[in-house]
Amino acid sequence: MSMMTSFDYGVAAMMAQSEAIGAIGQNIANLRTAGYKRADVQFASLVAEPLPGDRLAGSVVAQTRRLIDTAGSYERTGNPLDIALDGPGMFVYSTTPEPGGEIFYSRNGALRPMPAETSATGIPFLSAYDDLFLMAWPIDAEGKVDGTGPDDLEAIPSTLRDGFLGRTTTRGSLVATVPADGAVRTSFELFHYDTSGIERRIGSDWNRIGNNQWSVSFRDAGGAPLGTPVAVDFDGNGNLMSSSGISAGGLFTLDISGVRQLGTAASKTAFEQDGLGAGDFVNWQVGTDGVVSGMFASGAVTPLYQLPLALFANANGLAEGSRGLFSTTLGSGAPRFEAIGKTTTLALETREGSNVSLEDAFAQMIVTQRAYASAAQLVQTADEMTRTVRDLR
Repeated sequence: MSMMTSFDYGVAAMMAQSEAIGAIGQNIANLRTAGYKRADVQFASLVAEPLPGDRLAGSVVAQTRRLIDTAGSYERTGNPLDIALDGPGMFVYSTTPEPGGEIFYSRNGALRPMPAETSATGIPFLSAYDDLFLMAWPIDAEGKVDGTGPDDLEAIPSTLRDGFLGRTTTRGSLVATVPADGAVRTSFELFHYDTSGIERRIGSDWNRIGNNQWSVSFRDAGGAPLGTPVAVDFDGNGNLMSSSGISAGGLFTLDISGVRQLGTAASKTAFEQDGLGAGDFVNWQVGTDGVVSGMFASGAVTPLYQLPLALFANANGLAEGSRGLFSTTLGSGAPRFEAIGKTTTLALETREGSNVSLEDAFAQMIVTQRAYASAAQLVQTADEMTRTVRDLR
C-alpha cells in the first residue's frame, strides 16, 4: 500500500461517514412524522484488483436503506378516523378515485376529508393526503366484498350525499310466551322496514282455536288485516311442533322457534329483524378488520367498503418517495393484496409514528462523528508525511 492511497482511504471514509451523518440528521428531523421509516446506513468494503507483489488496495462505501418493515411507535389519539396497521403491510393510495391511477403505498392512516377541489364532482374523499385517494373494495348489498385486486379498488367518499335509502325487512325472529291456560287471545307488537326504509308497526294476534293450537294473524297500524292467518301447534310440554317459519302478513318471514306455550300469562322477550331505516349520513366507522361502515341518523350501521392490505416479499426494497409514500421496485416485488383482518388488523383511534429512536440516533451520531474525525486525521497525517518527503533535499 502506497502512501498516496492513504488519501483515498481517508477521503472515502469521510464521504461515507458524511452520508451516515446525513441519514441520522434526517431521522432526527422526522422523529414526529407519522409513518416515517428511518434510514439505516450500512458500510461495505471495496477491494481493488491487486498488482503483483502489492497488498490489496481497498476503500469503503456507505449504503443507505429504509427499515420499512419495522413498525413505528403507536400513539392513541381518540380520533375515530385515525387507524394504524398492527402488523406487516401497507395502505393503498392512488392518484385517481377510480382504477387506473398511479399507485402508492403508505403506513399513514391518519384519515380526514380531502379538499373538495381534488374531485371533479366536488365530493371530498377520505384520505391521509390532500392529493391522493385511499382505495378500498366496495361491499355489495348482500355484505360481500366486490373485488380482490387493484383493478377493483375505488376511493371512499368522506360523506354520502344521498344518505342511506334503507333496507327492506326480509326476516324477523320472535321470542315470546303464549299462555297454556287462561287467556285465549294475546297480541304482540312488531315492526318492519318497507321498501322506502320507513318503519312500519304491525300487530301479531294469537287466538286459541283448540287444545295446544293457535291461529296467528297480522294487522297493520290501522287495524287492517295483512295476509292470511297461520295455524301454530305446540306439544304437551309447550314446545313448538309446527313450522318455525311463518309469513308475517306477506311482508317478511317470521321465525317463531323462540315461542313457547307456558303458564297463564303472555310475554314478549325479544324481537329482531334484518331491515334498516333510511337516514342521513353521519360518519364512517372503521373496524379492526378493515371494514368501513356508514353510520346513519336512523341508527343504521351498514358495511360499505373493505380496506385492502398490500404485502411485499421484500418491503425494504420499496422505492422511497416524499411524505412517507413508497412505490414498487424489482427489489420489492409486486404486491400481494388481501383484506385487512387476516395477516394484519387495525389499531383504532391510533396513529403510527416514526420508527426512529432518539436515543439510538444520538448514539449513532457520536460514533459517526468520531469515525469522521479519525478519517480526517488519517488524511491530515498522510498530508504531513507527503510534505515531509517533498521537503527532503
